[in-house]
Amino acid sequence: MRTFRFIGMALFAILMCVNFTACNNDDEDGLGSSKRLVGTWITDVIWTDDIHWVYTFNADGTYTAKAGVYESVKGRYTYKHPILTLSDTDGTSIFTIVSFENDFFVVMTDKGKAITFYKDN
Repeated sequence: MRTFRFIGMALFAILMCVNFTACNNDDEDGLGSSKRLVGTWITDVIWTDDIHWVYTFNADGTYTAKAGVYESVKGRYTYKHPILTLSDTDGTSIFTIVSFENDFFVVMTDKGKAITFYKDN
């Protein structure tokens, strides 16, 4: 009887180890990872005189948005797939990421407008 109890406990321990090693955070570097945002992105939104908004997302959760030398915004961002939230002194903007590739991603605004961000290489 003790042998079966020992075998049962051993199997349970092995099963738990396999379960814990298999259950990692799938979004760590995947679709929902903010690591994918880190870097500089040029949008298809033109501010003025054919100047596009350029966003730089930092690993520490901060971002900068610039339109040439005319306009600059600094704030914080969070990304939990599919929601990208940008917060600055003017308020909070919430976007839904509808497509994310290596060199571009597309967001949808709350007003239904699509904005494409292209990776600045």
